[in-house]
Amino acid sequence: MKNIRIIYLSLFIVGLLSNCQNTKKETDLPKSTIKGYLKGILPENNDLKITISNSITGDRIIYQLPIDSTGDFSLEIPLTYSTLAGIESKYFDNSFIYLSPNKTSHLNINIDKNNQSSIQIIDDISMSAYERSYFYKKMLNILMNTSLSQGINSVLEPIVYQQYMTKQIEEILSTIDGDTILPTQGKSILKNELNLFYTQVALMRYKSYMSLIVENKELEEKEIKEPEISYYSFLKKINLSDSTLFSTTYYHILLHDILQYPVFGVQAVDETSPSLWINNVKEKLQEVVGEKQNLFYDMLLANSYSNQLNQMHPFSKKQIENIQSYYKEGNIGKILLSENHKVNILLDEDIKQNITAPDSTKSSTEKQNSDQAELFMKHIFDKYNDRIIVLDFWATWCGPCLKSIDEIKPYKKDLVKKGIVFVYVTTESSPPKTWEIMKKDIEGEHYYVNEQTWIELLSYYEFKSIPNILVFDKNNKMHKRIDGYIKNDKRLVNSLNKLF
Repeated sequence: MKNIRIIYLSLFIVGLLSNCQNTKKETDLPKSTIKGYLKGILPENNDLKITISNSITGDRIIYQLPIDSTGDFSLEIPLTYSTLAGIESKYFDNSFIYLSPNKTSHLNINIDKNNQSSIQIIDDISMSAYERSYFYKKMLNILMNTSLSQGINSVLEPIVYQQYMTKQIEEILSTIDGDTILPTQGKSILKNELNLFYTQVALMRYKSYMSLIVENKELEEKEIKEPEISYYSFLKKINLSDSTLFSTTYYHILLHDILQYPVFGVQAVDETSPSLWINNVKEKLQEVVGEKQNLFYDMLLANSYSNQLNQMHPFSKKQIENIQSYYKEGNIGKILLSENHKVNILLDEDIKQNITAPDSTKSSTEKQNSDQAELFMKHIFDKYNDRIIVLDFWATWCGPCLKSIDEIKPYKKDLVKKGIVFVYVTTESSPPKTWEIMKKDIEGEHYYVNEQTWIELLSYYEFKSIPNILVFDKNNKMHKRIDGYIKNDKRLVNSLNKLF
């Protein structure tokens, strides 16, 4: 079952890396401060980054630490609840730091002449830098070497599948208790992360995951139906109001699925009174979640509001009044109103540029006719006639896509001067609001196509995953294609230079 394990890891890494750059200052929210220094042989380019998850908007926001000429840095980050922030740099293994509102955490790094680093982290978690590095390695080891489906040799009915998977997940989590290196806090954090991940990927997605097992094991095919609502009773075993889950990679995705799955029957909040909406949702979910999950229902409500903003639809006057009345001076309400302000700014900018914001609420047949891929490519070739075109298929949630975009940045300016045009294409899986924000930091031409056009493009050019880059010469002939993440090499640059 190597293929399924690879899919596991890919999904997890995508969740970890999906992000957007921080572009707005939240003056009304509590702040966490991170201070420290980078000493020794200082890197030429500052690549020291902090990544924080927002369980309301789903964004994973990247902050680049502002290192001064002496190597010192200090950064204030808007934060409404304690969370784990990822630390990333090419000079050391991934680590994390614990941040809390109105508190200061410290990160001190020394790099020697051989580019070997030593790290000191001072926060509210009693874990050494070694233990934090070990944490990531253990997590990846579990993901790479654990097969939940090993004992499945036929199509299981939903309740049997649920019982089997629940037992498998419990066994995986129990192995963490016996670890002799991780301290108690580290074990708890790792168990939360993996529990949410496996719950989301394997349990929440019975039909798709069972179908994947059938395909990989070449089992006898049998109709696999979506389960009834009683199947999801496994959610009762998770305290979804536990705020320590908010910083996990998959908490927001779990809430998103609960809002979207037809079996739960949860309607968008729209202008409904928040209290009435929550009461209606409790009636539908109490069988699988329970009633006494007050913070969970508040977070679910906030995510319903956020889903509207992600489609670039700002709040109505009535909705703003409802949010202010329900959340009062609480931080959740402040976050929602701040995000609403961002959407209005983005829409104003689009109006000034005479750009129509993407509307993924319309069906594909309403947007365009058949042969959409052919029409799209004709538009691209006509608009950028007699130019070398780099066509990059990406998504806002795709970590490897964003990494590849970063890798080409150092060479991009010179390539553009030579007349090369970079065209970035994404689709409806990328929330419009996130796309509007992120494209500002990606120099090039941007297109947001509907799902049907995207599927046709993938089929026509015969690729199934992203990132994927196609290079066309001045005669519109494909010169090169690069599948997957571009890491520290010049394949694309060398290929482009051959066209001159």
